[in-house]
Amino acid sequence: MERAWRRDRGGAGRHGEPGQHLAEARKELTQYATGLERMVGERTEALSLEAGERRADVALFVKLLERLNESRTRRELIRYTLPEVAKRFHADRAVFMCAIASRMELHWPDVELETQDTLSEEWRYIVDTGEGIYQTHRAIVPVQSSVDALEGVLCLFWDDAEFDPEKSMNVLGAIGRQLGVSMENLNALDSLLRQNELLQAIIEGITDPLLLMDGRCNVVLANQAARVLTQDRTGLVSDAGPCLRHILGGEMRYPDGTPMAEGTALHETLQRGAPSSYELSLPDGRSFAVSLYPLPELSEAPASRVVVYARENTAERRMLASLQQHEKLITVGRLAAGLAHEINNPLGIIHCYAELLLAAAGDDQQQADAQIILEQTHKAQKVLQDLLNFARSRKPGQGPCRPGSIAQESAEVFSVQAEKAGTRLITAVEPDMPSLRVDPQALEQIFSNLILNALDAVSSVERPGEITVSAGINGGGVYLRVADNGPGVSSEIMDRIFDPFFTTKEVGKGTGLGLAVVYGLAQELGGEVRVDAPKNGPGAVFTLLLPASLLVEAEETVL
Repeated sequence: MERAWRRDRGGAGRHGEPGQHLAEARKELTQYATGLERMVGERTEALSLEAGERRADVALFVKLLERLNESRTRRELIRYTLPEVAKRFHADRAVFMCAIASRMELHWPDVELETQDTLSEEWRYIVDTGEGIYQTHRAIVPVQSSVDALEGVLCLFWDDAEFDPEKSMNVLGAIGRQLGVSMENLNALDSLLRQNELLQAIIEGITDPLLLMDGRCNVVLANQAARVLTQDRTGLVSDAGPCLRHILGGEMRYPDGTPMAEGTALHETLQRGAPSSYELSLPDGRSFAVSLYPLPELSEAPASRVVVYARENTAERRMLASLQQHEKLITVGRLAAGLAHEINNPLGIIHCYAELLLAAAGDDQQQADAQIILEQTHKAQKVLQDLLNFARSRKPGQGPCRPGSIAQESAEVFSVQAEKAGTRLITAVEPDMPSLRVDPQALEQIFSNLILNALDAVSSVERPGEITVSAGINGGGVYLRVADNGPGVSSEIMDRIFDPFFTTKEVGKGTGLGLAVVYGLAQELGGEVRVDAPKNGPGAVFTLLLPASLLVEAEETVL
């Protein structure tokens, strides 16, 4: 009995030990599961916080990139960046300090703090190492460009010492680099804009027309003078074709005066690859020296480009023509004086013997023959007298005279001749015209020659002739003008119209000295005579311009 009891007791003891272990294991598993759940929750929360911070970092970089596109200056970019970065990292203050040379500081919030003087050691460390300084209460981040040039430093300050900026030092470093690259881009953009403004100022400052054109004759760039010349305010010409005549107007010519076909100037310049020069004549009488300069072909350029520079040389051409004309007058005058002297003596002898023949003539036929000799001798002597008058150097009288009255009187003298020819003679004289210190006989001769020339011109056309004699004020001086609706003056003879002995009349109907005399008198008076085409309709306009220096003072008496 006793042994049995012992066996039963021992078996109960052995069966009780595994249950206890199971309970303890269950308890341990429960505790482990609870701890594991807590650890997973903590880790999940940490990962959520980290993901939120990463999203905040991405959002910050996106904002900075957007602001870069909107900013135009470094200061504007920094003023936007400081509060965004400070709020992202929960900093209490933020400061940006430019390079030491500029001594510029920008603060957020906007308070006056002298920061650079207190960070001299940190500046030296950042300049030497290029690394930032990250502490529990502050972070000093270098702002570097793509070439590691130090643009400045970004400083963040925390009053809460428990915040550890080292956790975000990589992000802060990336922000510093991004900010440095952005400032570098702004510097490059600002430099580009300044260069563009300087180039635009230079182009607009050139008073002569200047264009940049591509190989298809499209205007890429044009200054104000070119826009005025082309009568195109936008500076663009579409569907023009390769023709400078279409853009600039007028007629293009080679330097020797040969007309140029459309499209030749630009194509020749591009083919040669060297600068070229041409002449441009406008319908209003102005002329330009056009120079074309081909630019080196760029890899990204769709077509070759040419700089077109047009310099007005109207005054130069007129001055050169005046000088050439003056030299012609001097040469022809000397020749005419010599011929007149040598021929006048034989003509005098012929005239004398013709009178003797007329007096000794026995019948009517002999008298008629002698009379013809006398008449032809008189004509020859008149031509010689004109030659002498043309060649003789005269000092014009000092006047004074009234140019308006002389214009009206000259028109009245030729009114009967004009009426017989069926020509309408009109006078248009401005009232109260000033008097001039000019020999009235010189003005009378000028008007006479111009009106006679106009009468001959209108007689050669079938339409009703019309001549307008006018006088008025022009820019402080005086103009005298005779206009007709005749055939006009062609461009081929425009440069020869004032040459001595040049005439378009039939043989025996003109000596070609009338306009040459007008030109010579204009030179002696200190004025200028020119011929132009009328604005509307056919014909020619001869204008004598006299300077304001010839005006008579009000108190002087006019004869």
